[in-house]
Amino acid sequence: MDTSDIYTLLLQGDTSCPAPTDQDDSEDPSTCPSYLVKEVDPTRIPSAIVHARCRCENCQISGLRSRRRHQYACEPVYRFLPVLKRQSTCIDGEYQYALVHQRVAVSCHCVRSRNNRAKLSTSFKSPENFM
Repeated sequence: MDTSDIYTLLLQGDTSCPAPTDQDDSEDPSTCPSYLVKEVDPTRIPSAIVHARCRCENCQISGLRSRRRHQYACEPVYRFLPVLKRQSTCIDGEYQYALVHQRVAVSCHCVRSRNNRAKLSTSFKSPENFM
């Protein structure tokens, strides 16, 4: 299947990561600000879908020192959207479509970075009487 007709357009928002400031003074108080893009695929119904993209690699948490700030990462939050995807070439004026679930980023959230999560999970010991 040819994907050369798929393109993405900036729809809304600034793509640069803001400098960490006090969140009360910030225009976007999110710890993981995002912007919106529109992806257009003429072989899909609907052909246009809006996706969120994370503006920052690391979370914008005020009050943390730079070294600690790198322990937290911004990651997209995904939902699955049912779409119809063209499956074949036009035969006698008709296309065949299949229902598929496309992963769509709807926002960004702050999580412990993968390296720190691995360290935490290997060193954690649960209490004896924990149910």
